[in-house]
Amino acid sequence: GDSSDLNNGRKGTSVIREKEKQPVTQDIQEPGAVSLKKCREYYPYTINAVLIPGGEESLAREFPHMAAIGFGGTNTTQWLCGGSLISPKYVLTAAHCLMSRQLGPPRYVRLGELDFATEQDDAQPQDFTVKRVIPHPDFRPVSGRYHDIGLIELDRNVKPTRHVSFACLDTVRAHKEPQMIATGWGRTEFSGRTSTHLLKINLDTVSIDQCQRFYQGARREVPRGVVDDLQLCAGGKPDQDTCQGDSGGPLQLRYKRAGSAVYAYTIVGITSLGKACGLSRIPGIYTRVYGYLSWIEGIVWPSF
Repeated sequence: GDSSDLNNGRKGTSVIREKEKQPVTQDIQEPGAVSLKKCREYYPYTINAVLIPGGEESLAREFPHMAAIGFGGTNTTQWLCGGSLISPKYVLTAAHCLMSRQLGPPRYVRLGELDFATEQDDAQPQDFTVKRVIPHPDFRPVSGRYHDIGLIELDRNVKPTRHVSFACLDTVRAHKEPQMIATGWGRTEFSGRTSTHLLKINLDTVSIDQCQRFYQGARREVPRGVVDDLQLCAGGKPDQDTCQGDSGGPLQLRYKRAGSAVYAYTIVGITSLGKACGLSRIPGIYTRVYGYLSWIEGIVWPSF
């Protein structure tokens, strides 16, 4: 759909305020305030949690926010992208996942899946149809992978279970953690190998300066270089093959409180640009969620 209709409701409210001569800023919150409030609702016990490193094949219920995004017909669905469930109605993904050249926009979202090849895994998938897709208004595929972030509105509210629940949005600008976790079924634009089983991989975070060196020649993908406020980099070690992540899937930190069986996840980045699987010494570029909090919150939680 045309993204110009997304702001209509909000334009209307600002006009009314101007008539009343009230300051427009009266109810504008700090970016991230709503996300933090929601995170505490989703995970009431995870404040002061400890960071846990990850392994290889994901366990049942380990990443309950993980979404698979499907294109094509009901019987021929191709699961080409990943995403993260961030509220009962919305999945966060990459803008480039909201339109496939061959198959058009995505039609389905599957939550709670672990292994596409079997019904015997400890998973309880829930399928949803896509109500609307909302790419970031500044995303222009022709001018590089900037603002590569988008939302999918589901046809109905998700009911959280042990297999399906929400992730938090990152509200911290600078992270000192040396590693973050990428998850996915390895569905990338380079196709090639994909896994039926959800994979996880620890990726080293890479400084923007280092990352710039790898992408100096990538005029098509990042003509203005890697933009620190809006992007971050991770991976690039030979054994850190970003093909295990999905386009649109999360780069995340995970926390666990002593004595609690529940992990809490914070989505720091969205898988935007990785090099082909054989060239995995090059770090992947991720859209920095922190840079888009106001945009996300205005759509997902407009009443706050």
